[in-house]
Amino acid sequence: MSGDEASPLVVLVVGSTAGHVYPALSVAEAFRRLPSPPRLLFVSDGDPLAVRLLADAGQGVAIVRASPIKRAGPVGAFRAVFDVARCFRESRRLLGERSAGLVLGFGSYVSGGVLLPCRSLGIPTAFH
Repeated sequence: MSGDEASPLVVLVVGSTAGHVYPALSVAEAFRRLPSPPRLLFVSDGDPLAVRLLADAGQGVAIVRASPIKRAGPVGAFRAVFDVARCFRESRRLLGERSAGLVLGFGSYVSGGVLLPCRSLGIPTAFH
């Protein structure tokens, strides 16, 4: 995180590849250069690569449980339906508790799972 507690919170949701994480880190750096930078929070599904890349960049990460539906097979798709509902609940609670002001998704199924509850909370969103 960065910024003080009075500044708005920008949430950056990353998937499991460097192609998701590095653009989010670049956007975070641009936010940090603003005269009044927002607080930043990275969110992931806990994929080891994403967590390691964020840690290497000195970033913490909040974890929400999510899983893919596409190409998951019948059992995986069935399980993913329940994971989507759980991800919605976890994300809604996390975003509400932290008073998120903007949520940016950088790809992968976890972005959809986190951005979906933003509509019910009235939080602006964008996909990269």
